[in-house]
Amino acid sequence: MLVMLMTKYDKFLIYVIIVVSILGMGYDIYVATNATTGSIITVQIDNEVVEIVPLNFSGESKLYIYTFKKGQAAIETKDGKVRMLPMPRDICPEGICSDTGWIDKPYKNIVCLPNKIMVSINSVEKKNNIDDVAF
Repeated sequence: MLVMLMTKYDKFLIYVIIVVSILGMGYDIYVATNATTGSIITVQIDNEVVEIVPLNFSGESKLYIYTFKKGQAAIETKDGKVRMLPMPRDICPEGICSDTGWIDKPYKNIVCLPNKIMVSINSVEKKNNIDDVAF
C-alpha cells in the first residue's frame, strides 16, 4: 500500500494559492464598488441596448423616457444614482422595478421582468470585453 504524505512544499503551495485567490476576489470587489466616477447607465429593452447615458453627478434630476410594447417607462438620474419611476399597475403589476429604488454601484441592476427592461450601471474604465476570470 502506497501512502502519500504532504510535504511542507505542498502545504506552502496550497497556502499561496488560497492567499492569491482571496486577494484577487478582494481586488475585484474593491474595483466594482469604487468605479462610479467613470460610469454610464445602460438601458436595455427586450435584450437590446436602447440607450447609454452618462451617470449624472449633479444635484439636478434628469428624466429619460423610453417607449416599449405596452407603454412607457421613465428613469431618473441624480447625484450619481439612477432609479426607475413607478409605472401603472396594468403595465407593471408588481412594481418591483420601481420598488428597487436608487442604485449607485456597478453590481446593482433594476429589472422589470414583465416588460423586459433592465437598467444597469457600467464602468467605462474597462478597455476590453474580456472577463476578469481566466482559466
